[in-house]
Amino acid sequence: MKLFDAHCHLQDPRVLNKAPKLISTALDSGVLNFAVMLSLRYVAERSQSWFSTLKEFFETTPSAAVGEIGLDKGSKGKEIDFNDQIEVFRQQLELAKELKKPVTVHCVHAFGDLLQIVKNIGPFPDGIMLHSYQGSAEIVPEFVKSGAYFSLSGHIMPMKAEKAKKMLKAIPSKRILLESDAPDALPNSDLGSLFLVDEDPSLPLDYFAHGRSSASNFAIPSDNQSFAPRDALTLPKNMLNHPANIHKKLSLLTIILAGEPHCHMVCESMAMKLFDAHCHLQDQRILDKAPELIAIAYGSGVRYFAVNGITEKDWPLVKEMGDEYFSVIPNFGLHPWFVEGKSPSWFTTLKELFEANPSAAVGEIGLDKSPLAKGVDFSEQVEVFKKQLQLAKELKRPASVHCLDAFPELLRIMNDIGPFPSGVILHSFQGSPEVVPELTKLGSYFSFSGHLMPLKEDKARKIVKAVPLDRILLETDSPDGLPKNPLFLVPGNASLNQPANVHSVLIYVASLLEMEKEKLADITYKNAVRVFSFEGSKIPFEPS
Repeated sequence: MKLFDAHCHLQDPRVLNKAPKLISTALDSGVLNFAVMLSLRYVAERSQSWFSTLKEFFETTPSAAVGEIGLDKGSKGKEIDFNDQIEVFRQQLELAKELKKPVTVHCVHAFGDLLQIVKNIGPFPDGIMLHSYQGSAEIVPEFVKSGAYFSLSGHIMPMKAEKAKKMLKAIPSKRILLESDAPDALPNSDLGSLFLVDEDPSLPLDYFAHGRSSASNFAIPSDNQSFAPRDALTLPKNMLNHPANIHKKLSLLTIILAGEPHCHMVCESMAMKLFDAHCHLQDQRILDKAPELIAIAYGSGVRYFAVNGITEKDWPLVKEMGDEYFSVIPNFGLHPWFVEGKSPSWFTTLKELFEANPSAAVGEIGLDKSPLAKGVDFSEQVEVFKKQLQLAKELKRPASVHCLDAFPELLRIMNDIGPFPSGVILHSFQGSPEVVPELTKLGSYFSFSGHLMPLKEDKARKIVKAVPLDRILLETDSPDGLPKNPLFLVPGNASLNQPANVHSVLIYVASLLEMEKEKLADITYKNAVRVFSFEGSKIPFEPS
């Protein structure tokens, strides 16, 4: 994913000596460009020759844009004569138009004045960037006519949700920019989810021993809440912002602009850590949307995705996704539906993949006697399944298992090969409560998805309650397994599922267990981390 920080101040004395490292870290995270602003907002401090000096800078620096300039009637701007502000602003705005350069504008409580000046001098085909925009939705169209872009920073997060949504929906997608405004505008979030500025004087030194966490822990709030999670209240005052925290804004804006329904129903569950224990983001139906779906889910609190390959053809796609995203746990396996299409070298290829990818688990493998596998020779399924299950045990890695109408055979094979201390994940489990104890003894985990919802509620409740709490996982099986009343829709195809809908599964399973969803989220996340934190895994084990 490539990002552009449209506005920051890496020359700020608070971070100037750390700028090379901040840039390096942000580059590694996907932020490829930084628009660094040399501010002349402080008009009262200007010299008599300031404008001549500014023009000389542009003559000798043809790659430079104009900014940060602007108007401010806020608490800080009140200290500066507003007529003086206007005079300086107009001079710089006219210069930007003359030079045919984009200009970045700071505006606080002065949008009426700004719009009038912009209309008088404009339009601006080279662009006006309204930095850290928090203006009303109603004035957006007029600014757009003049050539404006709207750059969004962490300053949006304390806004009331309804106001923020209305404002964002008013901005044409081709006019949205993202910025960090670093070292200011720290996103409201928990410390564990933020990139930290080394030696930030507002933080205890021991924070820097832990490095960056990949957590994402902010909520989609109800209309009367702000976007800040409760954990944000613990952020130190004056904490410095890192340019790489632009990822926080991306996640939030992706969710809002996707127009997710029922967001008021999940405002609290979004602040939890969740783990999608089984999905197929490499599926051709959603492959081109995978980056967007990962961003939506990641922003909603889904920290990891176990992406399961099903054929030799899609194993390279899963590997590529695992290499690109730290949050993607790759799984390689030959699904029972596709055993007859395997190549003569399939098992050698599979073993080589595991040798080259120590962070990969085994899956999706399994047995299927249901009508869905009609025409697939069951004896061949058994042969392929046994090979892969034995390999999982030898590698000491968990295996994600598909089983439909074949639990007697599954139990017999697992008893022959097992037990499995590294775990066997029975994905989208819908088996009878009676098989749960024996499967548990063999090392099984039981993963629930939207496939559970069409069952009669009493039957579903009995299945879920039969499983020990320390063996329950949650998954989406995306793009299949769409829950009833999904909280998130796949753009362009509302019939498909996406990983963020693990929230829907959480809410349903918690209701069956008569348990608070916050408690179940914590249990299932820790269970998933336990099973997927095998030797070589990306995931560090998090003891209770």
